[in-house]
Amino acid sequence: MRRGGQARRSGGLTAALALFVGLTLTPDLARAGNGGEARSVLRDGERPYTVVAGEADASAVVQNPANLGYLQGFNAVLDMAFLSQTSGRRGSGVGIFAAVPLPWDILALGMGVQALWRTQDTGDISLESVDSGYAKLTFALAVPLMRWAPGLSIGAGYSRLMSPDNQVARGTNAFDLAVSWRANRFLSLALMVRHVNAPVIAGRSYRAVFDPELALRPLGNPTLEFAVGMRAAGVGPARPTLGFPVEPRGRILVGARGIRAYAEAELMAYYDKAGLEDQASAAVRFNVGVQFDSPHFGIAAGPSFGLATRDVDGLHGATLRLRASHERYTEVLPTRPRRVTRLSLAGKSSDRQLAELVWIVDDLARRRGGVLLVEAADSGFALAQVEELREALLRFQGAGGKVAVYLEGGGLRDYFLASVADRIIAHPHRALSITGLRVNFFYFAELLAKLGVQAEFVRIAEYKGTPERFMRMAPSPPVAEANQVLLTDTWNHLVRLIARARARDPAVVSGWVDAAPWQPAPARTRGLVDALALPDELDRELESWLDRRVRIEAPPKAPTRPGDWRDPAHVAVLHVTGDIVEGPLADVQIIAVGAGAGGHAGAITQYVLVPWLVDAVKVPVIASG
Repeated sequence: MRRGGQARRSGGLTAALALFVGLTLTPDLARAGNGGEARSVLRDGERPYTVVAGEADASAVVQNPANLGYLQGFNAVLDMAFLSQTSGRRGSGVGIFAAVPLPWDILALGMGVQALWRTQDTGDISLESVDSGYAKLTFALAVPLMRWAPGLSIGAGYSRLMSPDNQVARGTNAFDLAVSWRANRFLSLALMVRHVNAPVIAGRSYRAVFDPELALRPLGNPTLEFAVGMRAAGVGPARPTLGFPVEPRGRILVGARGIRAYAEAELMAYYDKAGLEDQASAAVRFNVGVQFDSPHFGIAAGPSFGLATRDVDGLHGATLRLRASHERYTEVLPTRPRRVTRLSLAGKSSDRQLAELVWIVDDLARRRGGVLLVEAADSGFALAQVEELREALLRFQGAGGKVAVYLEGGGLRDYFLASVADRIIAHPHRALSITGLRVNFFYFAELLAKLGVQAEFVRIAEYKGTPERFMRMAPSPPVAEANQVLLTDTWNHLVRLIARARARDPAVVSGWVDAAPWQPAPARTRGLVDALALPDELDRELESWLDRRVRIEAPPKAPTRPGDWRDPAHVAVLHVTGDIVEGPLADVQIIAVGAGAGGHAGAITQYVLVPWLVDAVKVPVIASG
């Protein structure tokens, strides 16, 4: 029947429709009320695309609270959807969401406030209360379980609907439960159970809705992502919410370096807006758009279309998402930044300090682009540590970055690090003392003899040289030969790498060392360094080199948002210091280290008590001495 048409329905039936519009729909029979989309008041507003499994931002407060457990820093999102009245869609609204992880990854908290409006152009006053605007307040939390189960997080949320006009939505409470599992870099799974408490609306309770989703990244990175999910009504004595029992959806995201195109389609139940039919037809909402990301801000926007929506197919409106975050996202383009990151090596000598520097350089390399200024003065790193840092700088350059090294004098070890730089800047008043390599060994036999001490060692093989320091006053021929071979090999290695980095013949580099020390001006003329500058002139020198204004800053402290769902395999380095002694196996929390067995001293072996923490169950440890 048509409103005001040939035949009139009874007053009782009209009242029933007004009461239950938007609240009743079964697979076989449903009443449309004022037509258009069959959308429960329990659903949130439209957004550019839905994420139940996969990436996480603050909108996970209502999409899947478990995803809050993957956040690395504060995150805020503004979601907006504007749909035309003539479209019959009921997803217009504005939502503000904020979330923050607590220290030590024990908990993540989130909150959201939404203003939703559903008014349709029906002309039927009796239906206005159902489609009147209302607000939704949501609190959510997540418990990251990655410490015990890699990739796993669980979450929960509570929502309350409020409205002075919408009597259907007013005072409704809903509880949600969720679980997410990032199985690996390619697969992410999640399940969201919405309003598990069977909320009471207009005197009737309504069933929970199960929202599972599977997301795939065929390449193992965000370049290409597919996802399929659905909203499925639960079972039980309560009534099903509006819509079909199962409403599948799918999405695809394509892009890289902070720019991605997205498309999402979802089945929806739709009634003829011009009539009062009992049966809904299958329609599709279809959102497309583009997402741009800078380190701390992002935007996603695009049109929303309707397909098979009777006589209103086509453009229905638009959606928009704005993001602000403490954690750093991948940038859209390798820009020409003013920022130059300063790394000072002064006073650093430990492996922990080296690891922190390498982590910073690799983190900057993942962002691609940028400029590093390494100040090599007063470094306490040994040659092997310097080479590890040098390799990290090479990775940074391979990712599109540039490296400048500032030398305030220094020896061959400092120059070995500096040689990898795109530009070497030297202090104009400090000589470059690259005078070669030397090794010092101290022997204490005479000193111990004067003290009445005689050293006794059990020595196996002639190249075990450590005992000789306490038993002799000079190295034995085999040990002296080994020392010379090590020194020669190290020398050849340094000369070869410096020559390759500075595009010179190794003989030229060897000549540089033979002619050392070098005063700054001749060093620049002969190509050992590229420029001379005092410390307070570095800004000007870098601006001249880069042809733009620069700002030298310390390394950023904001965490980097991981682009992958799961980190790749890691190599753990365990430092064990001290003597190898006899004794039982010693348990140290997760890692067990055994020294000796059955009363015999032996090689140290480590194994992991929780096998799924690493790929290998047993890992040998190299012991020296």
